[in-house]
Amino acid sequence: AVTIAPHSGSAPRVDASPLVPGSLEVRLDRGMGATYHQGQEVFIQLAPARAGHLALLVLNPLGRAGVSLTDQQVAAGQVVVSRLGVGKNEGPAAVIGVLSSEALVGMPAVLGRLAVPTDTSTIIKAVEELAARQNARAVFAVAPLTVKAGK
Repeated sequence: AVTIAPHSGSAPRVDASPLVPGSLEVRLDRGMGATYHQGQEVFIQLAPARAGHLALLVLNPLGRAGVSLTDQQVAAGQVVVSRLGVGKNEGPAAVIGVLSSEALVGMPAVLGRLAVPTDTSTIIKAVEELAARQNARAVFAVAPLTVKAGK
């Protein structure tokens, strides 16, 4: 991931500002619900309104959840840009941004235990439970997309 920031050179300070719905925005380079073809790249912007710890989760067309970016400490207003390659499987998919008050330890293991196929609601519930066990708060932003064959 590439960070584009107001950045002072030191690690961003994570404050106790409340994480409320709308504290995180996820944007795709082609817009929400866009279609991408196999072999293309998806460019994603994650824009938190509050300081915290950022993660980027992926739900592929087969219904498998994974982690693309984990525990990037961010300042309020910082924009993080990430990119993902589109795989060979067709169908609906999604990227899920997670902004948490603390680093969420064990997220890949939690997602790895989810039944396949899974969905965004199940992923969010699993991460919310992980956050609660770690006395953290988390907010989510989902960006759906579709994967098609060819170019």
